Amino acid sequence: MTEPHCNHTMSTTKKGANMAVQTVKLLGKQFVLIPKREYDQMREKLARQERQDRGDVAEMKRRSKEPSIPLDQVRRNLGF
Repeated sequence: MTEPHCNHTMSTTKKGANMAVQTVKLLGKQFVLIPKREYDQMREKLARQERQDRGDVAEMKRRSKEPSIPLDQVRRNLGF
């Protein structure tokens, strides 16, 4: 069995926030370790984005059922 290989801990800055990151290589695969609090924040951000996306899709489906105006008529109405 291969021994785990750990790289050094490094700090990165994104939008003014420090994030402690550690990379670990296990069995030839590289992983990134971050504090649980930061992981939870990332998951919540993803969940918010997914909820927004579902809302956008629902609105798109609702609007697709609304009657549309042909482009030629829009041009005439605008005087083009």
